[in-house]
Amino acid sequence: VDIVTASAAGQVVHLFIRAGATLHGRVNDETLETEIIEDGPESLVDRAIAETLRNGGDVFALDSRGGDSVTMAAAFRYPA
Repeated sequence: VDIVTASAAGQVVHLFIRAGATLHGRVNDETLETEIIEDGPESLVDRAIAETLRNGGDVFALDSRGGDSVTMAAAFRYPA
């Protein structure tokens, strides 16, 4: 969730996404507050990808590092 918020704020320079990852929820566009909701209206994975690319970052596939429980990881331009 912090990664989604950071990507919307332009803080993510490199985003790593596990293939087939899903995470649903909602992002408040005014406050950038992110909430995970099981059947949420938005794919938070897609949102993080779109925001990272929109802000000039790069998106990469996350391979076997991190284990199966890791959906996404990020390198930040500056501390989040």
